[in-house]
Amino acid sequence: MLLKTENTSGLTGKIKIFIEDIITKLNSSEEWTLKLYMVSNEEVTIKNKDIHIERLEQVYGLKVMWFGLSQIMEILPMRPKSVSAELVVDTDAIMSFTEDSLSSSKSYIVRLATNEVVRFTSDDDGLRQQSNLENVEELENADLEYSLLFDNVRGFITKSEYNSNILKTLKEEASKFFMYNNGLTIIAQNIQADVINAGKKVKMKLENFQVINGGQTLRTIHKFHQSDNQNIIDYLSKAQILVRIFKTVDDQELNNKIAEYTNSQNSISEIDLKSNRKEQIQLEQYLLENEIIYKRKTGEFKSVMNDDIDASNYRQISMERFGQILYSIKISPHQASSRKKKIFNKFYGDLFGETNLEIEESPNQIKTYFEIQRDYQNYLTELGYSNEGKVPEQKFFYILYLKYKYDLSIKNAIKFFEEELNNFKSNNQNSRPLISIKFKDQLDTKVKSLSIQMNKTK
Repeated sequence: MLLKTENTSGLTGKIKIFIEDIITKLNSSEEWTLKLYMVSNEEVTIKNKDIHIERLEQVYGLKVMWFGLSQIMEILPMRPKSVSAELVVDTDAIMSFTEDSLSSSKSYIVRLATNEVVRFTSDDDGLRQQSNLENVEELENADLEYSLLFDNVRGFITKSEYNSNILKTLKEEASKFFMYNNGLTIIAQNIQADVINAGKKVKMKLENFQVINGGQTLRTIHKFHQSDNQNIIDYLSKAQILVRIFKTVDDQELNNKIAEYTNSQNSISEIDLKSNRKEQIQLEQYLLENEIIYKRKTGEFKSVMNDDIDASNYRQISMERFGQILYSIKISPHQASSRKKKIFNKFYGDLFGETNLEIEESPNQIKTYFEIQRDYQNYLTELGYSNEGKVPEQKFFYILYLKYKYDLSIKNAIKFFEEELNNFKSNNQNSRPLISIKFKDQLDTKVKSLSIQMNKTK
C-alpha cells in the first residue's frame, strides 16, 4: 500500500530509502517493471499461487520470479577459479609415485618448509609463481587462497583442540613439526616436474590444484603467520611438513574418493594417543605392585604382567575409568561421563601432569572406587532394592567427590547423596540430576550449610 499512498513517514533506515527510491522511479517518465523474487531452498521450484501474491500481481503489475536450488545452481559458478603454483625442492626431499610401470602420470611426496606452504597457497598469484623467493619477509601480507579448500570435506573448526596443538608445536617445537603433523594432501589437474641445477633440485608446476586433506593444518599455519609477521622468520622457516601431490587430471570421481578416503581413516582416540606417555607407563607399573591391573590400551589386559602372576587376584581398571575417577575427585562429578574425551585432552595436564598426578595416591583412589561400588549395592540391598538393576556409574563419581572434597565416609556420603537426590527429583520432575550443574551446586551448598558431622568409617 505504501507505493500507492506514497506515505513513508512510518519508515526508517534502508527500507525507507529503498521505498522512496522506488516511488521516485515510478513517478518518473521512464518505464519501470516491478519484479518479485520468490526464493526457496527446495531443489524443485515450488510455485505456490498464494492469494496475497496474486493480489500483488494484479494491483502493481508485478512479475513474479520463482527460484529454487536448481535455478540457483545454473546461475552460480559451482567450481572455484583455477589456481596454479610453482615449487622448487631438493632432490632428496621428493619421492615420485606411479600407479603402474606403464603409466606416464606421476604423483609426488615432498618435504617442504611451512613458509613455502604459506607462499604457494597464498592469494597472491605472483607469490605462488615465485618459486625462487629467498626473502621470506615478502610474505608479510600473504593470506590463504580459500578457493584451494573447495574440495576439502571439512570446514574449519575454530575452537578445535587440534588447532591449538598445531599452534603450540609451531611455536615451541618447530623442528619437530614434520614428525607430529600428518601433512597436506593435494590433487592437481597437471603436475610438471623438471630436474634443474645439475640434478640437485626439482622444479614443479602445479596446475588447477586443491588441498583436499589437511585443511585444518593449512588454515592454522596461515593464522599463525598472520598473528605476527615475525613468525614467518622465527618459526615457519624452521618447521617442515609432508605434502602428498596427486595428479588426477579431470577425474572428478577419483578426486572425490581421495578427498573422502583420506579424511575418513579410523581415528585414534585421545585415550589411546596418551597411552604411551611416561606417566601412564609409570602408573601401570606402580599399580601392578599394588595388585591392580591398569589397562592403558584398548583391548590390552596384561601388558606388563609376568606369567606367574594370577590375574584373578588383581583388580582391573581401564585408563579411561581412572581418568574419570581423577576428574570426579579434582574437578566435578557431574561431567565425568560426558567429558571422557576432554579428560584426555583439555584436562589431561590438570589430572595427569607432572605436578598434579599423585601417583602414590592412585592405588587408594582406585580401591576406594571399588569400595563405593560394593557399599552402594549393600545400601540398596538393605533398603530392599537389590533387584532394581545396575547402579549408574555417575553415582559412584559423586560419592568419590563427596568423600575426597568433604571427607565424608563412604556410607554416610551414600546416604546423604541419595536423600538429596530424591529431594531434587521431587522438586524438578523433568530434570536429569546426575548431569545437572544445578544439582551439583545444591549438593555443595547443603554440605557446607549443614556442616555435617558424620562418623567416618573406612
